[in-house]
Amino acid sequence: MGPYATGALLIVLAVAQLTLAPRAALDGAFPSLPLLAAVCWTVLRGPREGLVLAIGGGLALDLASSAPIGMYSLPFGAAAVVVSGGRALTNARGMLLTAGLVVVATAAAMAVQLGLIAAAGGHVVFEARAVWELFVPAAAMNLIWLAVVYPPLRRLAKRIGGPRLEWGL
Repeated sequence: MGPYATGALLIVLAVAQLTLAPRAALDGAFPSLPLLAAVCWTVLRGPREGLVLAIGGGLALDLASSAPIGMYSLPFGAAAVVVSGGRALTNARGMLLTAGLVVVATAAAMAVQLGLIAAAGGHVVFEARAVWELFVPAAAMNLIWLAVVYPPLRRLAKRIGGPRLEWGL
């Protein structure tokens, strides 16, 4: 995907995250649309393009947030790297694989983000129950919204040339 199309997609994802995702919240958890798009794009087009989408989407949210720069881009980038490793283990490119990788990416992004909050002096409770209560609703919302994000990105990937076979970063 070219730089202009990538930029447009990043703007759409950031605006949707800031406007649509909070309205879709259930019990305080809402989907992370840029993270979902990055996971889907990593599965469909490879780690390089997925990492660009993850860091770009994270930077867009960083700029819209009052939090320090990197609070979204670093976790999303780390999640894309983890997904790339998981994706490299199989040649499948389906919704089931993507769903599993969404759960892994949600955990990776959440772990990095909580670590950044703690490093910045924020109060983070690292007890299993507290982390579980944060992770399960977030992963569930991401899985629900995967059904919305994956199909159009799959069509877009097919339209611009299908999946790439290169996996080196």
